[in-house]
Amino acid sequence: MSLRQRGIEITVRISVDGQVQTGSFFKVKSMTITPRGEIIEEDYLGEDVSDLDQRHDGYDFSFEIDEQDSKSIRFVDTLVAREEAHTKQPDVTITVLNRYREAGERSVAEVLYDVQLRQSERGFAGRKEYVGSKYEGKAKKKVTITQ
Repeated sequence: MSLRQRGIEITVRISVDGQVQTGSFFKVKSMTITPRGEIIEEDYLGEDVSDLDQRHDGYDFSFEIDEQDSKSIRFVDTLVAREEAHTKQPDVTITVLNRYREAGERSVAEVLYDVQLRQSERGFAGRKEYVGSKYEGKAKKKVTITQ
């Protein structure tokens, strides 16, 4: 699914156990990625100014999809079954492709690795509304690739 913003077109691809997802997971409506970090202040005796240090702890993210099929339901069932069986969770990778319309600006791919994902909400309304699911998760690392 492509999200069009001023001067940029964004495509989100979700891979589970090496397979790019289709159907509902292709219909991403919105997504946010937030770096998770903090600024640490250390004070020492005899010094007038605090020492500042920064620590980065990965990324938080969330996205919303419109359900077109049962893939979202089956994915959540897989997460629950693997947790109950104390087995490894699926290997999830999320790729965000940024294509800029500005001449000379190269495309950028952001790849989130080592992702832990959960469904935070599933909602449905009137007969003309889509059934929607919201997911959120954490990623240990992100690699940015200029194309």
